[in-house]
This record gives sequence, structure tokens and C-alpha cells, in this order.
Amino acid sequence: MHRYLLLMCLGLSAVSLCRGQAALSVTPAYAVIMRDAPHGIFTLRNNGTESVEVVIKARFGVIATQDSTTEVVLDEGGNLGDLSPHLVFFPDRCILAPGDERVVRYMVDNAARMAKTGHITLMHFEMQERAAASLEQVPVVASALSIVYNLVAPLVFINGESRPVLAAKVARAKGRELIVELAAQNAWPFLGGVTVTHQGTPLQRIETAVYTRRQVHVQLPDGPRPDQITLLFDTDYTGMTAAVRRQLATPPSVTLTLLP
Repeated sequence: MHRYLLLMCLGLSAVSLCRGQAALSVTPAYAVIMRDAPHGIFTLRNNGTESVEVVIKARFGVIATQDSTTEVVLDEGGNLGDLSPHLVFFPDRCILAPGDERVVRYMVDNAARMAKTGHITLMHFEMQERAAASLEQVPVVASALSIVYNLVAPLVFINGESRPVLAAKVARAKGRELIVELAAQNAWPFLGGVTVTHQGTPLQRIETAVYTRRQVHVQLPDGPRPDQITLLFDTDYTGMTAAVRRQLATPPSVTLTLLP
């Protein structure tokens, strides 16, 4: 039997997964590329003390909120295009000794001919290792047990002038905490900051990536509860290069009315 562990890379500079003496990190944890430079690299590093084999795949999907849980959603992308068939990458498999690094290069093929929208794929970096057998296990079962770890890094291709539009609603309100759901309304993803304001006063800033639908947690300050809040958006997202930020437009602001 197989057991799968799926980890999402959500805007960090690198993430790692490990069990026992095996460990793997991937940098960057996500990538946004444009038509004028439709290529890049991911760097894999074995931070453990045992050799690991990594299998690399690209699969259409997004990271989204479903039923109040943020998770990997495969074979769906809302209004975004599927980047997977247009992506060329090498290698698709490698073995890393302890301390070794390996560069995975990728390129969008025929980028200029693709639809002028946002496109996405999820890069999967699978690391498999043999689990230690337990004395309580039947030998045949123990020898068949393996664990597959899967790091998932979104790869976004922006082809054209990105102008995302977001809708927002209060999904839940409890005391001083609001859960606000953001939904993409067109074929452009949003990666950046959401500043919550009341009568022009900033209350909180939250970073998020909205490919289809995401929820953010808002903590209201002490004092009288605001009757309205306004969401202002920016493109300052951890790990995003200044060159990419300059080419991304911000969504229009959204005002929400809060019930007493």
C-alpha cells in the first residue's frame, strides 16, 4: 500500500519535507513568469543524510479554499488556462545524495501563441522512501509499505496585461474575527496583499494568492464594530520579483457591509 503526504508551497522562499534521515527542499516555493521571459528554474536540495530519488511532474490544478479548507485542487483551474501541455522541463527524475543540489529547468513552449490570459500548473516534486518495518507487522505487508512525499509549487504564466478582478463576501463572522472569501472573477490570478481599512484607516494587511477562491482571516480591532470595511489590494507578495510586480495590475477595491 502507499501513503501520500501532500505539502503546499504558499509563498515561502523554500520549503522542506522530511522523515527520518531523508529531507528535500525546493526553491522557490512558487513562480510567476511573463511572456518576455517564459522560463526559469527550481532548485532541489537534499538536506538529509540519505540519498533520495525525486520524480518531477506538472499537473493542472490550483491551491484553493473548498469547504473552509485550503487544499490542492487537481484538474481544475477556474478561468485560468492549463499550462501543463505547454511546459517543457528537465530533468523529470533525479537522485540526490546528501547535501546535493539539482536544478530543474522549465520553459513555456510557443508562449506567444497562447491565449492572453493567466495560465497555471502545479509542479509536483515526489520523494519516495521505504518505511521502517514494525515488529507487529506481517513481513509481507511490512516490505510493501512505502511513503510518498509530494511538494507542490504553483507555476503561473501571465500572457498579456494582467488585470485581476476579485469579488469578496463575509463567509463567517464570530466576535472580532471575520473570514472573508475572495473569488477570482476573470482569467487573471491575484498574488499580493489585502489591506483591510475602515473609513480610510488601515486595520490589517494579509498576503494571499487567489487563483479561484481563497479565504482570509481578518481580526477587527477593539472598540465599536465597523459597519463597513474596504479591501485594498497591492502586488507586494513575498518572494515575487520587482520586475514581475511592475507588470501586475491591482484589482479594484471592494467594500463590504458588516451586519451588527
